[in-house]
Amino acid sequence: MQRTPIALALSLTGLLAGCGSAPPGQGNASSNEATPATEPTEQRLFRWLVGRYDSKNQAAADRAYYEIALTMCEVEAPEYGARTLYVEQARVGSAPYRQRLYVVEGVAEKPLEAISRVFEFTNPRAMVGFCKGTSKALPAGVVAEEKQGCHVRLTWNEAALSFEGGTEGTGCPSSLNGATYATSEVTLGESTLVSWDRGYDAGGSQVWGATKGGYVFDRLDGPAVP
Repeated sequence: MQRTPIALALSLTGLLAGCGSAPPGQGNASSNEATPATEPTEQRLFRWLVGRYDSKNQAAADRAYYEIALTMCEVEAPEYGARTLYVEQARVGSAPYRQRLYVVEGVAEKPLEAISRVFEFTNPRAMVGFCKGTSKALPAGVVAEEKQGCHVRLTWNEAALSFEGGTEGTGCPSSLNGATYATSEVTLGESTLVSWDRGYDAGGSQVWGATKGGYVFDRLDGPAVP
């Protein structure tokens, strides 16, 4: 499969990913029956996501992957949710190719799970470099719309000290390279975030994204505190 041009390409991040546009992007979903930690799962997920990451080491070891910079920071946007993140991804040295708003929420009656809802900006240029500023408030006039079906559901794995999960089913629409839907698999550990974004056509054949594993982002701010 040909590598998707970066202008059309992660994912959260596309992290957490925000399906529909991503560079070729590893993840591994699993469940865990451990007793939930005192800190609510959604708060831990939110706290662990905040930070600066890049895929420099992976790109140096494998030319199939680009060197991508990923930044996630808190944004005060109560109209969207109590735990809201601004997410910006860019090929190193280039303008951002993905900008998203993530809203992290708990899952009723499932204390080890949390959901990251994905929103896309109608005017993304207004948010470029937001994490470098001093204000956490969402700029006036900035609007984001939810990408229905593209939320990421993550489960806390106490034994591995990580969050694991991804999108659900085929409900995240994508038209990139002839795709009809996209999927994301995510593993978030103390020091790394692995995100594997892929697009599929109506017949279930992969038409964009990495074919041998996800993007491995190293956390540049040091390990997250458990």
